[in-house]
Amino acid sequence: MSVKYVAMKLISFVDKGSYSNIVLNDAFKEFYLTAKEKAFITEIFYGVLRNKNFLDYMIEKNTKVIKKEWIRNLLRISIYQLTFMSSDAKGVVWEATEIAKKHGIAISKFINGTLRNYLRNKDLEIKKLHDEKNYEILYSIPQYFCDILEKQYGSENLNQAIISLKKIPYLSVRVNKLKYSEEELKKLMTQEQTPIFVYENADDQILGHLFVTIKEVSDNPVLHPIKTLFIEDLCVDQAARGQKIGDQLYQFAVSYAKEIGCYNLTLNVWNDNEGALRFYQRQGMKPQETVMETIL
Repeated sequence: MSVKYVAMKLISFVDKGSYSNIVLNDAFKEFYLTAKEKAFITEIFYGVLRNKNFLDYMIEKNTKVIKKEWIRNLLRISIYQLTFMSSDAKGVVWEATEIAKKHGIAISKFINGTLRNYLRNKDLEIKKLHDEKNYEILYSIPQYFCDILEKQYGSENLNQAIISLKKIPYLSVRVNKLKYSEEELKKLMTQEQTPIFVYENADDQILGHLFVTIKEVSDNPVLHPIKTLFIEDLCVDQAARGQKIGDQLYQFAVSYAKEIGCYNLTLNVWNDNEGALRFYQRQGMKPQETVMETIL
């Protein structure tokens, strides 16, 4: 399924009352998506929700009544890309037209014409909203909230205050230096063979993480190497333990290993860590080899 089809479906769910974070997480579990596809879906999905007033206003300015939900969502996504992302305009229009072709030539022509008309008038329409100080539409925020901000910051600073509030906050990461240095973590996050997964609750709080490495290993140089998924670190927040989050992270690792064609799933665990040993044995893991030592 096209990533835009997934995004269109999620927007429809939210329009009908579903929670955005829940439907997005469910989609990531249902569909096998690359990291880039997940990032793109997240951007256009939340981007449409954050700017829905603006997008629907522009759709109404350039079309007649739209009866089909998927057409409105396709236009919302496309206009969001054309306005707020650095997407190639011709590419956005072409892709939307191709998606619409599956529903008929007439609909594809309608989508193509609507988006081209929007591109011709976009700058003028945005300037008009700005000059009229129609921030409720321009920034998709309720009028009562505009009034509150105006009282706090004054009419001369209102526009800048809204822009500041609309900015997406920077992502910050706190590093556990007992396990990884900042440089090591940066390297892990940029390598395809070392994906990182997290477990989030309904409030977007991270309650656990899973660090894995995709390896090609062979004990014999003559034999074909075996693809294995090695669990570097599986950890659950102390306050969230007892909720089976560790079990879910482990089962996710098993499913992910199968999806990418791994022969097995491996990890290292200290014999003295009895709790971890019991946990992995309960998951069905068995010792592969035993490393022994004499402390000198």
